[in-house]
Amino acid sequence: MKKLIGLDQIRYEWALAKTKFRHFISRSIRGKAPTVLVYQMGRVGSSSILKTLHQSKLKAHLYHVHYLTPSTLERYHSQMQQNFSERGFLGEHLIRGLELRKRLDHNSDWKKWKIITLVRDPVATCLSGFFYHRFGKNKKGNAGLPDNFKLKQEISGALKTFFGQARNYEWILNWFDDELKTNLGIDVYTEPFEHSRGYALLTKREPHVLILRLEDLTRVGSEALGLFLSLVRLRLLKENEAGQRPYADLYRDVLKRVSIPGPILASIYDSKYVRHFYSADEIRMFKARWSGVAADPIVL
Repeated sequence: MKKLIGLDQIRYEWALAKTKFRHFISRSIRGKAPTVLVYQMGRVGSSSILKTLHQSKLKAHLYHVHYLTPSTLERYHSQMQQNFSERGFLGEHLIRGLELRKRLDHNSDWKKWKIITLVRDPVATCLSGFFYHRFGKNKKGNAGLPDNFKLKQEISGALKTFFGQARNYEWILNWFDDELKTNLGIDVYTEPFEHSRGYALLTKREPHVLILRLEDLTRVGSEALGLFLSLVRLRLLKENEAGQRPYADLYRDVLKRVSIPGPILASIYDSKYVRHFYSADEIRMFKARWSGVAADPIVL
């Protein structure tokens, strides 16, 4: 067989991955095991959920996607075709999303799926995503990141640009309407969310949904997952991706020092999304955290 190089190799890998996942889905449709779909926006702690379920005695087909909305999938597909270097980030999620979208369109069995989704403080989600996309591909460890002298100028300018564009956080605030409501007919805002409990089970209609707050995952994750999936003695396995990445020290430093303008915080924390999943006291604490002044602040 002729050795493939460059874009030919990338396209071959893409086609092979699609074929493998399509066969995997076909087997699950023919089988009797239920389907569990971890369906959430990025950077909200799904790694711990997936690690726990993969190592549990869960007898189900387990999938993981960020998007099922056709227009969003098409946008990312186009983005990856224009820049194949993005395939590591986009490729796997995109393949799963495209193939599960077909199943959603052509099979009614999706109403029996069990959906697990998560929420997180939007500013924390934004900062996690910012660092992952900006520094996540760095292979040089801390040596490949800005030193302390460059930190303030480099990060402050980039974050100011990032938060200055509302679309960089509005997609988080709109995710449940754009995804669960649009694709599955589930309006999470019509069901109460008990803040002190940290999770909610939506079981009045199919498909059933578990909503977990990342901030409460360590405290109630095992309980919520066990109850939702009928798993006994389930132990949550923690996975701290950001803490294990080369930029971990830089990330922690910025979290302590960043100061976000009040109008941006108001736009985020006055949203339907935040007011539904967090109490007034929790929202005040979030605002105080991200508007506080450190000894050497990174002011946006």
